[in-house]
Amino acid sequence: MLISIIVPAHNEEENIPMLIDDLQKMIKKSKLNAEVLIVNDHSTDNTQQVVEEMMKQYRNLRLLNRGSKIRGMGATLKDGVYNAKGEYIVWVMGDASDNLNTIPKFIKKLDSGADIVFGSRYIANASPGDLDHFKMLLSMGFSQLNKFFFRYKVNDITNAFRAFRKDIFYDLDIKSNDFAISPELALKAHIVGYKLEEVPTIYKDREKGIPKFKVGRMGISYILIMIKSFLFKFKRK
Repeated sequence: MLISIIVPAHNEEENIPMLIDDLQKMIKKSKLNAEVLIVNDHSTDNTQQVVEEMMKQYRNLRLLNRGSKIRGMGATLKDGVYNAKGEYIVWVMGDASDNLNTIPKFIKKLDSGADIVFGSRYIANASPGDLDHFKMLLSMGFSQLNKFFFRYKVNDITNAFRAFRKDIFYDLDIKSNDFAISPELALKAHIVGYKLEEVPTIYKDREKGIPKFKVGRMGISYILIMIKSFLFKFKRK
């Protein structure tokens, strides 16, 4: 089973080298059959050049330079999925905020029958780490609100750090081009009837580079996704 680890990157030259090295160490240690696909979203720094140089060292490392004028993390992740070679997809953020030791746990859950597995920061043995307090409240509150209305059993649908079977992605008609892709994928997967599971993970805020997440803008996007998911649910009845 080939695993495609997809990393969206926009101006992440400071984080990408360490992230790629750490991913390769994890892959080797866990004996995973995996490719690492860096999806470069119109970076204006040296992200592309850094990855191209590291491709000489790692044969399972690939680079996709986006040509589409549609920008954003969601659009970048979608391009990654469409170009991935693996049957399992793992999303890892380019800011090196994700705990890579969680990935083997993702794969174990998928192998055991889960369709999508979330890295949850809000369950036992997990932690939001140094996530900004307001962002944490927004994320946790949104996840719990939707949990109440949609009756799913996971606790962190805003965290993009997750793994899923590639084939389910084509069944969900994902529209979001920004960070709202995370809850959209979760809610649609639940509505369609796919099996959602979670494992604990520990988050750490980026140490280098500039954050792309804008709280105000994404708060609006999250609410719109919730409304659209209700409409999606009723259309399927």
